[in-house]
Amino acid sequence: MKSRNSGWKVRPLAQDHTVVYKSPDPETVYCYTPGICVCPDGRLIATIDLGGPGVEEMSGEKFIRPVGFGKAYKGKIFTSDDRGKTWECRADFAFMHARPFKAGGSLYVIGQAMDVTIIRSDDWGKTWSSPVRLTEDGRSWGQSACNVHFANGCVYLTMEVHKYWPEKHVGESECAVILMRAKIEDDLTDPSSWTFSDGLTREDTFELDQLDYHGIPFF
Repeated sequence: MKSRNSGWKVRPLAQDHTVVYKSPDPETVYCYTPGICVCPDGRLIATIDLGGPGVEEMSGEKFIRPVGFGKAYKGKIFTSDDRGKTWECRADFAFMHARPFKAGGSLYVIGQAMDVTIIRSDDWGKTWSSPVRLTEDGRSWGQSACNVHFANGCVYLTMEVHKYWPEKHVGESECAVILMRAKIEDDLTDPSSWTFSDGLTREDTFELDQLDYHGIPFF
């Protein structure tokens, strides 16, 4: 599209790019939920999720969702020390919806294997701890890769939880947004470091039998 006076109005970006990871079989192994973090020394940390029927056949640890889903998932962590020109795979992990961030002197990747799950690196991504569950309530948690917020010496992030899982699962109407908070200098793989807010679902907020659903999303 061209404007009348200034030439091209829309210009392409990032035409020279580097592929961090390519699916070995795009028909059965899907790559999604990309995340990125910058270390103090300039090292880049990239994370992705792998899903699809082909993941069950891949080597390494995997997260298998329970009855009702029956799908395997896993994640991968990459580092780059040359501003993204080349990447090295550092670790696989058995959860999904990975979100990398740094806090204190450590790197973390948080996500979910039904429960909220986290891993830690103390050498800026070279090696990683085993996964730790921050919740053990049997609910279905989730949240795609997104920012975290730092204020008053604390780290804040949000997760979603299907509040009435597994008694019923009717979509987003029973999904609550939960705010999580921890002190930046604490060990964030320790469940006691975190405070979880209460969360309201749409079912908690609206009298469903009184809605005519005009303007209300069907979820």
